[in-house]
Amino acid sequence: MTTLYPNPQTTITIIQAVANGKKILWMNGPRTLYYNPGITSGFTAGVVATPADGGLAFSPDYIVQQGVNGFAAAAQAAGVFTWNSLSNDVQDALAADTVWRGVTAQRGSVVSGS
Repeated sequence: MTTLYPNPQTTITIIQAVANGKKILWMNGPRTLYYNPGITSGFTAGVVATPADGGLAFSPDYIVQQGVNGFAAAAQAAGVFTWNSLSNDVQDALAADTVWRGVTAQRGSVVSGS
């Protein structure tokens, strides 16, 4: 597991990780984004309540702390967001907003969406 922090190199690293099928967790407040191409049912990219263990039980290849760098690539790979010509930072924020929209974090790691 590698922990990364927001910067342009993190975005590049995460885009490459998505292309190579790696599991990624974005720890960014009370709702945490994830990308797991190994999920066979449910959402490959989505939202969980921030895990108390810092995401270690998820066994991610990468954890991005305090940002959403690279999330647009993961959301697009999961089919929940379509990339356009805006900057990576703007794309990542839009992708995160798209996935977070309508999702309410419940107790534990359970989420519900509309």
